[in-house]
Amino acid sequence: MDDKNLEIKVELNVDISCQSCVDSISKELREKLENTKLVEHDIPEQRIVLQGTDLTQDILETIKNTGRNATICGLSSTTTTTSTSPSSSTCHKKQETVSGSAVCSLGLIENWQKGCGGSGGVGSKGVYGVIRLLRASTTKTLFEGRITGLKPGKHSLVVHEFGNLMNGCDDLGEPFISNVENNNNNNNNNNNNNNNNNNNNNNNNNNNKNINKCKEILNKIIGTSDVKQDGKAEFRVLSDKYDFWDLIGRSIVLHSQDSKYSPIEDLNNNNNNKNIVNSESDKILGERVACGIISRAASIGQNHKKVCPCDGTTAI
Repeated sequence: MDDKNLEIKVELNVDISCQSCVDSISKELREKLENTKLVEHDIPEQRIVLQGTDLTQDILETIKNTGRNATICGLSSTTTTTSTSPSSSTCHKKQETVSGSAVCSLGLIENWQKGCGGSGGVGSKGVYGVIRLLRASTTKTLFEGRITGLKPGKHSLVVHEFGNLMNGCDDLGEPFISNVENNNNNNNNNNNNNNNNNNNNNNNNNNNKNINKCKEILNKIIGTSDVKQDGKAEFRVLSDKYDFWDLIGRSIVLHSQDSKYSPIEDLNNNNNNKNIVNSESDKILGERVACGIISRAASIGQNHKKVCPCDGTTAI
């Protein structure tokens, strides 16, 4: 299983009223998206479920192009796990779908509350995008989405330790390191220290530590996109660096390695932040352009809201 071939299911609220509505959506999907198909629909509930490998943003825009209102209300993996439960006489095997979904909005969108549903991030003026996270298996997490309004150059997504947006992107801590990776790094450091006790090698040891620190920071990058003139960065990355549930409440930061941006804006607090390089990791990863909180989201069949609590808009 890799990031390009991993199929996911996407549930949407769509204003459909008859079978011809469903048929027109299916036709649009066949013509515009090669890798996504409609697999379920419920006309009375005005819900559809799609399955494929296209970006969720492309799916949403394709359906809206039919002239219908649409919102994503659930995301699920197609991966199943087998669990065995003993009984008095035999063991029963049960297939269960791996579940877990989250969303993180980076940058600004007017009238949204900060942190609400992951949709109230902060960022430089004009920069905005949504990254969706999906627990693809017991060991892997899918990060996918698109960010727009960017300048040409390399941009990287990185999970950071904290979810505090009160001071823009400045108080989010260092790139997040999972407990498993921490243990591995500690073991490696102990081994290195045991093998390098000669005082004459202090300079070499310091150089090695700096190199290892740099590699460690770069290893925290979820994905890197080389943004062109259209100003778009797209990501679809399957990562085994994190336990999915350890990510909720932390943050994702978009770092710019090549371009300089205007100060980060916060529409809710009407203040500007200076985009300062405030950590050792920023010197390697680059300027913090936009950020947002990773918030738990609904899996398929879990979200029955028709009105968004963040901005009061009707979903369909």
